[in-house]
Amino acid sequence: MEKNEKKQVEWYNEPSIITNLLLGVILINILLCQAFAIKNDLSALSILSSILTHNSIYILVFIYFIFLKTRIGKKYFDYLNIFLILIYSLISFTSLLSVLQSFNLASIMSLCIHIFFVLYLIHTFLRGTRLWKEFKLNKSPFNEFTNDGFFYVIVIMAVILLAVNLIMTTSFDGTILSLLDCGFTVLFARYIYLYWVYLDSKKIDNKNEGNFDKYIDAVEGEVKDKIDDIQEFVKETSENASEKFNEVVDVEKISKVVSDANDKVIDSISEVKEKVEDFVEEKKIDEKIEDVKEKVVESFNDVKEKVEDMVEDSKKTNKRKNRKKSSKDGE
Repeated sequence: MEKNEKKQVEWYNEPSIITNLLLGVILINILLCQAFAIKNDLSALSILSSILTHNSIYILVFIYFIFLKTRIGKKYFDYLNIFLILIYSLISFTSLLSVLQSFNLASIMSLCIHIFFVLYLIHTFLRGTRLWKEFKLNKSPFNEFTNDGFFYVIVIMAVILLAVNLIMTTSFDGTILSLLDCGFTVLFARYIYLYWVYLDSKKIDNKNEGNFDKYIDAVEGEVKDKIDDIQEFVKETSENASEKFNEVVDVEKISKVVSDANDKVIDSISEVKEKVEDFVEEKKIDEKIEDVKEKVVESFNDVKEKVEDMVEDSKKTNKRKNRKKSSKDGE
């Protein structure tokens, strides 16, 4: 009973089981994909196109694992791994084109998964090879990622992509294929994970140091230098502009000019006032105004007297008319 439980728990740590599961998932995926295509009455050209696009990666990985089970594959294991890295690099490039063509969450997650696979493959399968030493990959910044880090990042992204595909799919066929794709991704990541564990157990190029901090410090230093240069440039430009302004516009000169203008205005006003007063005195305008005033008063008095005389005459005339009228009434 205990042995059975132990086998059920640790099956994912057996490379042979993971390899067989990968071969089974790939084979089922390819067969179901073609069966769904035939069921949907797709043409032979569409089926061939499906094989070359969606199934191409599965076919190549299937061939890779088949070769691993042969003596030739075990002998040229490193070359097969380089072939696998190149295949995933090409797939990452096509995923980038897909993102540019159709920008959505599914295409972005697919691109991220393929990029992480490329990094994971490089930092795992090139260990112990001549390329690892020639390219000094032991100092790669991506050594900051541990084996668990790579594995769980890929698994999490695969689950997110599965959720997105299940939401977007409208058919049962799409649901099955999405589940198989997710299963392949997780199993393939586990295969790489187990080979990393094997290399660590054999102490093959396991003393690696990531230098993300070095790059971050370099970038921060570069940015800080650029900011300091910009601040210095702004300061110098401001000082030069201030000096040029002071040279062109002398504040003391402006104040003097304004003061002189003010004095001139006051002098001009005083001069105009004096000229007006002289003109009035010269032309004897005051005397003439008095003469006009006297004449107006005399004319007014004459008119008043004439009006009073007319009123008196009118009264006398009315009295005469009244007398004549009363005498006629008495007769």
